[in-house]
Amino acid sequence: MTASNIGMEAGLTDAAISSPDTWTDGEKAGALLGGQALTLAYAAIQSSGIAELVQDLTCKPRGRKQRGLTTVDVLAACIALSLNGRAPQFRAIAELLHEMPEVERIARGITRPWPTASTSQADARRMKRAAEEAVRRRFEALVQALDPYEGPRNHRMEVGSLIGVAQKHAAADDGTMAAKRAQLIRLMNSLVQGTVDLVPSDLLGQMGSAFAIDGTFTPTWATGPKGHRPFTAALAAATGLQESSAVEEGAADAILRGMKRTADAVISADPEAGWYIRQEADGNTETKGFGYEAHLAVVTDSDGQTGSTSFPSLVVGLSIDTPGFRPGPNAIEIAKSVKTWGASRSIDFRIGVFDALYPLLDIHDFKRPLRELGVMPIHRLRQDQLGASGVSHEGASLIEGTWYCAQMPTHLVNANKDRAADKIDDAQQAKRLAGREVYRMYRVSGDDVLDKNGHPKDHRYECPSSRRSGRQVTCARDESGVPRTDDKTGLPLPPLGIKALPLLEDGKTHAPAACGQRTFQIPASLSIQGREQAHPYMSAEWRATNNRFRSTNEGKNGSVKDPTAERIGTKGVRRVNGMAANGILLACQIAASNLRATKNFLVAAEVGEDGRLIRRYPQRGKRPLTPPRKPRTSAQRPTEAARPPAARPQRRLSARTRV
Repeated sequence: MTASNIGMEAGLTDAAISSPDTWTDGEKAGALLGGQALTLAYAAIQSSGIAELVQDLTCKPRGRKQRGLTTVDVLAACIALSLNGRAPQFRAIAELLHEMPEVERIARGITRPWPTASTSQADARRMKRAAEEAVRRRFEALVQALDPYEGPRNHRMEVGSLIGVAQKHAAADDGTMAAKRAQLIRLMNSLVQGTVDLVPSDLLGQMGSAFAIDGTFTPTWATGPKGHRPFTAALAAATGLQESSAVEEGAADAILRGMKRTADAVISADPEAGWYIRQEADGNTETKGFGYEAHLAVVTDSDGQTGSTSFPSLVVGLSIDTPGFRPGPNAIEIAKSVKTWGASRSIDFRIGVFDALYPLLDIHDFKRPLRELGVMPIHRLRQDQLGASGVSHEGASLIEGTWYCAQMPTHLVNANKDRAADKIDDAQQAKRLAGREVYRMYRVSGDDVLDKNGHPKDHRYECPSSRRSGRQVTCARDESGVPRTDDKTGLPLPPLGIKALPLLEDGKTHAPAACGQRTFQIPASLSIQGREQAHPYMSAEWRATNNRFRSTNEGKNGSVKDPTAERIGTKGVRRVNGMAANGILLACQIAASNLRATKNFLVAAEVGEDGRLIRRYPQRGKRPLTPPRKPRTSAQRPTEAARPPAARPQRRLSARTRV
């Protein structure tokens, strides 16, 4: 089927259409609203630009190219099945592709027909099996090209076999595994982002410049033994042994000790999968199941109105890995893909919303690479991270991700900490947070995250009492750092309560740059170390962005696990083993979720007062109540004669009394 056929089936009349990239907004909306599932899936793959990549990965360097059924057809069928609420399994894929209309099937080179009612039972069984095997071969060719793991699977094995594979990978580390994983992530993200490219441009312009990343559990088809340890753990132990010293005779035993397993341990038929164990804030642990952890980057609208939205919740980034391994690098992989995709479409993603796990990650795995991408984080802090962070510079202190004057009173510094300990109520917390604004350092170097060379920017700040801050306050110290004695301080802090400044060797007071200079510079390294955030913690801006994107992310995780939709959280939907195989099918399911969400938005959207499309939702607890029923008087009540006689229940005879 050509792109012209795609447009004609979707209700498009222009026969000159060559690809979805040239579709107008009306043609895209027509395809989303009127196109069939398989047609829409082909359009999404063509829009993603992965057709040539898939062909290069699956075709052998020598020999003839694939003819007839291709891997692109298999991927399109996976998306179409997920759109129809069916599981993307090989028999269903073969049936969907071979039951296409004959003209369309022949045009795609799929010459093998599907058995009809007149086909004999033996021939029908043979034809179905041949079609299913053809689909399996095409899919496994793509999996083999993208699979970093080169070892046995699909049957349980002893831990020694897994250690042997890990030692082989660690000894011959030539970058092949990293290259294959990069290709896998590229294909997954391109497929998902291709569905977003089908969104009409006027609607795409209503998308915000922030995204939220979170992980969610997705099971695998295999079952995990009690003593299972994933291949990721074995590879990490083997790599650490390879880097620390020469391989010795007891290398296998050392790897076993590193994995905390004995020689009689049994590994699952899916060696790369693992147990998903979640630790709650109270310290309790909960085992979700055995499988993989999918990381999703979700976007939504930019206005954040209550009860309505101007853009559907869509996934623009996707990654998959063993549960509990590499959460920081996985988030950076997605953020890099989202930034690249947004830059090519004039969308500047500058804010990333995360949960409380990510601030605990290593600075080199998450914080610094995220800042180097030009993204400022917003995340919730744990109770032990509230208050002063211990990072200060020239009279400025980084408190909960924002730079404040070091003279800020202690009760304002501990506003959120005291609220978490139930020492104050919400009203007192809000009052203290409002009092912080007087002490917040004024940034004079703009809000750019990166400098002109593409490095994290060192920002310049001024004292909160500067004229450009517009706060109409006077510092309690003069330019030399000495407390003022007049009554023109203007600060809510009396001079007697000002904190003492450090002394020099000659006994004179040392005035920091924040007091002695008009502007001073704070290195970006200190901001990254102290978990600087895009907005002041728990402020109105912070709450609006964090709450909206966190709820959007959790809602998206729930929708893709819906038992009536994609069901990525249901075991047995993807009956394959391995990270690459699960990742490919997972990308097809997420792509179907994006197409369904966009279609539902266009169906239910209405034109707002400003001319933009908007979808309204009923607000819980604010629906109009039914007025109470008025009591009737005796004159309004029907009389006994007017009431119809009640039907007399018929008695059913038991088996003994029946004749």
